[in-house]
Amino acid sequence: AVGGWSVGLALGAGLVVAMVTVYQPVLRARIELSGADAAMAVGQFDQERLRLEAACRADPWSALAHRRLAARRLADYQQQSQASVLQLFELANDNAIALAPERSTLWSQSGAWYATLYDMTGVDAHLDRARADLHRAIALYPHRAALYAELARVLWRAKDTPAGNEAARRAIELDDIQRAAGHTDRALDDSIRNELLQGLTSN
Repeated sequence: AVGGWSVGLALGAGLVVAMVTVYQPVLRARIELSGADAAMAVGQFDQERLRLEAACRADPWSALAHRRLAARRLADYQQQSQASVLQLFELANDNAIALAPERSTLWSQSGAWYATLYDMTGVDAHLDRARADLHRAIALYPHRAALYAELARVLWRAKDTPAGNEAARRAIELDDIQRAAGHTDRALDDSIRNELLQGLTSN
């Protein structure tokens, strides 16, 4: 009986430790993320930023929290194009990727963000990063038409017409497969598909 009580106490202690070390940080981060959503909905962007920073502190292992903070930092940079603000974006974005390096969506989002930065600044390094991140996203999820579509846009910006055309053709090919299979949720938006077709015609 004593042995049974000992086992029970040990299990109970283990559950308490797990709750404190794993569940509570996740719960606190979720609460902060919800607060950030509420602040963003009413245009309180300073409050949104504070809640996102708090979410990252509450759960340092949350790729989602760091990704959300990166999105906020990029929006900050679009409003205030200072090097220090850009560095904060890059830190949050790199943290998100480091926490989930096998997640294609993080790489594709990063690629899209760096393409946006290139459009803002004309800095070739941003375009290079966009291209590299999209290639990594495709390596992890090679059958997603939207990734090839975004890559085609980036390659065309970089004046790499042959590679851009190849990516565009692959995007359309995959889109045709998805549409034929009835996977409308995975199909390209008609506007993006038309943009790719027009790009192939003009290039």
